[in-house]
Amino acid sequence: PDMADLVRFAVATGLRPRELRELKKTDIRAADGTTCIRIEEHKTDSSARTYMARSLPLTPDAVEIANRQMRRHPKSEFVFTNGKEGPYTCDTLRRRMERLSMRAGLEKKTPYSCRHSFGTALGANGVNLAVISQLMGHSDIHTTTRYIANNDEAHVKAVAVMDKIIPPAPQKTATDNASTMAASAVDYCI
Repeated sequence: PDMADLVRFAVATGLRPRELRELKKTDIRAADGTTCIRIEEHKTDSSARTYMARSLPLTPDAVEIANRQMRRHPKSEFVFTNGKEGPYTCDTLRRRMERLSMRAGLEKKTPYSCRHSFGTALGANGVNLAVISQLMGHSDIHTTTRYIANNDEAHVKAVAVMDKIIPPAPQKTATDNASTMAASAVDYCI
């Protein structure tokens, strides 16, 4: 149950594996009816022009998972523990996730797969790229573009807007020539 909670939490938050492993109870804060994770030190600190702590709102399910894990491990300062009240090591968490995914009949999954699922799901559901970038803690929005797949529903909807803007092309008749068709196409340009 602890590992299932960890995986669900990882997908719901998009935390980097290290952030997930080192998440402390004091990093989870409630204010103004919203529970957030506040990460003071994160990967993109050094590359950012100005330092800014990263804040990530939690879903109700993620809040419940965090609360359940904190109740299960009251002596640990960490939310997710290795069974000895300490944080997972990088290697141990990766191996556990690989074994878990293989037992479930899936291809090998790593902790980073959860982060990728978070970004991809947000992108596929039309969430603004800048918002995804902020939630994932990217210092460069170009890093975030890998989570937006080509020809997904958001792209199809975006191109459909153009279909409403551009009037239909005139029907070609036997007397039309290429230059006449090209001239009519130029009329669509602003």
